[in-house]
Amino acid sequence: MAATLATATLLASMGVVSVANAATRTALINADTVVGPLSQEEQIATAAGFVVTVVTDATWGAMTAAQFGAYDLLIAGDPNCGVLPAGLISSASVYGPVVLGLAGGRTSAGNRIVVGTDPVLHDAGDFTTPGARGTIIREGIGYAGSQPGTTGMYFDSTCGANYSSQSAETLAILEALSAGAGAWTIDADPPCGGSVSLIASNPSFTDLTTSSLQGWGCSVHESFPTFRSDWSALAVATDTVSHPTCGVDPAVPGVEACGEAYILIAGTNIVVNSLVISVTPLDATNPVGTNHTVTANVHAAGGTPVVSGQIVAFSVTGVNGGAIGTCAPVTCVSDASGNVTFTYHDTNGAGDDTIKASFTDTAGSLQTATAQKHWTSVSTKSTSTTYTGGASVQYSDGATLSGTLLDTSGVPIGIAGKQLDFTLGTQSASASPTDVGGNASTSLVVTQMPGSVTTVATAFAGDGTYSASNDSDPFVINKEDCTIAYTGDTLVNAAVMTNLSAQFGELDATHGDWTNKTITFTVTDAASVVQTFTAVTTAAGVASVPAALGPNVYGVGVSFAGDDWYLPCASATDTLVTVSSANAKITGGGWITQQTGRTSFGFNVIQDVTGLKGQLQVRVKNGKDRFHSTSVLTLNSSGNSGTWTGTGRWNKLDGYTFTVSVVDNGTSGKKGDTISIVIKSPTNVTVFTTSGPQPLKGGNIVVH
Repeated sequence: MAATLATATLLASMGVVSVANAATRTALINADTVVGPLSQEEQIATAAGFVVTVVTDATWGAMTAAQFGAYDLLIAGDPNCGVLPAGLISSASVYGPVVLGLAGGRTSAGNRIVVGTDPVLHDAGDFTTPGARGTIIREGIGYAGSQPGTTGMYFDSTCGANYSSQSAETLAILEALSAGAGAWTIDADPPCGGSVSLIASNPSFTDLTTSSLQGWGCSVHESFPTFRSDWSALAVATDTVSHPTCGVDPAVPGVEACGEAYILIAGTNIVVNSLVISVTPLDATNPVGTNHTVTANVHAAGGTPVVSGQIVAFSVTGVNGGAIGTCAPVTCVSDASGNVTFTYHDTNGAGDDTIKASFTDTAGSLQTATAQKHWTSVSTKSTSTTYTGGASVQYSDGATLSGTLLDTSGVPIGIAGKQLDFTLGTQSASASPTDVGGNASTSLVVTQMPGSVTTVATAFAGDGTYSASNDSDPFVINKEDCTIAYTGDTLVNAAVMTNLSAQFGELDATHGDWTNKTITFTVTDAASVVQTFTAVTTAAGVASVPAALGPNVYGVGVSFAGDDWYLPCASATDTLVTVSSANAKITGGGWITQQTGRTSFGFNVIQDVTGLKGQLQVRVKNGKDRFHSTSVLTLNSSGNSGTWTGTGRWNKLDGYTFTVSVVDNGTSGKKGDTISIVIKSPTNVTVFTTSGPQPLKGGNIVVH
């Protein structure tokens, strides 16, 4: 992979020569990890078709992710059983993510190999000749650089841990090159007599055999009892004390070899067999963007009997490296037939995967088998997605979101059975399945602030048959309508505070946040003196405030001025609130119904040492006509009844007279309290009458 011009310039400033031809495969070698100005690793990489750049360890250690990402292959070789140089160690956190496809412009992981021995020191022949001890270098480099569009790595841990106490450094590099579960451990002093076995295969390792790895005199310098799940053991040292990893030599079917892994690979097309676990299908091809299922079977050597109750772990390396799937049974425990299935989805497009199934047997050894998966691109049909829902909604209401999905590869036609996804600001919803016309709809209760959204997006994710498509259309969230009603005291003694209360609400069933709405109470007495009080609503929309009101009859209106979420609203008419004096003779408030509508009233009338006084307010025809009085002329009271007269204003005109008669038949109007009201003009014409005593529909009258 070619470096960009900026990267090439930066590399040149560091003494690094890069190649600008994107079709050319390039390799980078750390000079301090190889022998001589023309190392065996450089010769092999050049013979394999790579344009090779060699840099000092100091230069390597200062390189950026983008600079490493300009290469198809990174090589840290064997300097005749030497040590790991400082730059290679310190920069692992930089080149590791590049190799894993997470940085440096790379989006997929490259192939990786770690060699826990020193093949350069032991080789005495031509490294390009099949069958020589250099086979592991030749085919290891070929494997690491075989994945197009990635940065692979050939890492020879040489003798760093064995002779130079670099166990922690070796493990740090391997951890940086890993993405799977588990952890690396190292045996820095394994037996090096050369008793080893190949237990896996890959198309890149056609000439590598157990015999080509044996007979080196001391061919194992570091081994790895445990390793991350995205790695597989290619070869194990069989004369180690522990035997944590088992497998079958590809050249000797049916014979198990166990030991500590010392050559490991990570990437694609890795074939591992075991006598006690198998995976089917071994090889499969699917269209991109679909699911794939494999079945692992746990059994005794030879195939029978099967083993139930065994936990099987699955991992994926390759184009979908690290993919998370689901097991059946969901616990990933083998069933009565010894089977566990594993299903995962291709999310990264065309390419190859290796699926590994493994478990730890009763001897503590890791038993592994793999299968291959090839994802191929398919020609999908073009589609169009059109939004057909509403263009606006009020806050806290439900918005109907709908759309149409069409196959546009020919004459447009609806696509049935698919899902449409809608995004409205920070909220989203899905509708499925589409009908035969490609239509689907859903509802979404909008909780976002009015004005915060300008568009609604409709999308189809695509699948193996149809390509993805989307649409964006204007959308507005408007302020919600509100309602407000007085719910406080209507008759109260002046000796206590009057509770002014209101209920905030809205007209529909789904409501938004009613908290912290400032409600204004406008209180007007019989002489048109106005006072205002404010209160803030609770989450239930209730606002209350105590008010010190003197004896009088008041009209109370409630209102909300509006905010970022709700429009303004106010009560349709005032509510009459009567505040009686402590020594009042007759007090009352409430309402009756007539053919002309609702008539509300409130009054108090007092006869004490200071004389006769009182207040009266009447709202007729649902508040369209009004009468106010603060003048009482006569009062006659006996038992539970009373009659009084006075003067006042009718619809703001003076000179009108009234007569009121009441009967207190209990503590509530519903138990029989009655009222009679007659109001006459200055010319003695009746302008309002209750037509005799009328029972209260609500409220109360008290004759003291």
